[in-house]
Amino acid sequence: MFYESIVVIKVKKNKIMKKIKGFAQSKHNLVIFIAIFTLISITILFISRAASPSFSIEPESTASNIQSPATIIDDANASGGKAIQFNTPSSGRWQPALNSPFMWLLARPLNTASASDMGTGVTNYLGNPAPDPLVYSIDGFDNPASTVTALHGMGKKVICYLSAGSWEDWRSDAGSFPDPVKGSNLDGWPGERWLDVRQISILGPIMQKRMDMCKSKGFDAVEFDNVDGYSNDSGFDITATEQITYNKYLATQAHNRGLSAALKNDVDQIPSLWQDFDFAVNEQCNQYDECRDYKTYFIDNNKAVFQIEYSVQQSKFCPTMNTQNFNSLLMPLNLDGGRKPCR
Repeated sequence: MFYESIVVIKVKKNKIMKKIKGFAQSKHNLVIFIAIFTLISITILFISRAASPSFSIEPESTASNIQSPATIIDDANASGGKAIQFNTPSSGRWQPALNSPFMWLLARPLNTASASDMGTGVTNYLGNPAPDPLVYSIDGFDNPASTVTALHGMGKKVICYLSAGSWEDWRSDAGSFPDPVKGSNLDGWPGERWLDVRQISILGPIMQKRMDMCKSKGFDAVEFDNVDGYSNDSGFDITATEQITYNKYLATQAHNRGLSAALKNDVDQIPSLWQDFDFAVNEQCNQYDECRDYKTYFIDNNKAVFQIEYSVQQSKFCPTMNTQNFNSLLMPLNLDGGRKPCR
């Protein structure tokens, strides 16, 4: 009887031990499963955060007011073939949206109370109401900081116009340029002479001070004019490579100050310079059949082009410019108002 009790106790004990071992084994498997699941989850989270934060949605309309870093792109899956793409900008600098209505006034200081100066209340080439400008390019010397502040208060962006390739005898810093850097006269522009851009050691500090002025006044960008002296009768033997070196220097100095940089004209060197500049300003590319590289290198890479014609009829160039996403205007040559936008 006693022996039978011992057998029963041993049997029960063995069953209990098996349950304990089974429970321990199950608990061990559970820990392994949780560890694997956690590792997979962390990996997926890391990959998703490392991916470029870019997506697209179909726009509800023409999206004419879309601003950088959002841009309109081709998307075969969206009705109408267009979508809005949002991208994280690569720097803190202002990057104009491809579709940015603009105004160019260089003849005098901008009067923000003047509709003509502001380029507002006008129609496009089809006679329909045109959007008011969002971007203004005005003279960096002639306009005070208060004008830039006023434009910012209206939600506008402001470009500081400077001539970086010519000496102008009416500028306040004209005496800073020694005679050896001053070359031939610019045709049609009295008091203006080409600069020897090979002499960066002399011109560099002067241009940096000008950019400091733009920065101190609150401008968002710099438009460097006359940066194609190598292809003109400048009075100097400037090579294409020397011009590229100088132009890249200007862009770098602007960027060092947090200012965006515009490549002004210099059409033949666009393939070598487009990556250094944030957007472009062009005069008369339709008249001289020079617009192709702006589309290929700037617009197709989401960089805006502000384009001006002086004598071509709008019906001759506006349809193409609108289709290709240029911001084109017909303006009087003296740039004293009279904005006629293509769109």
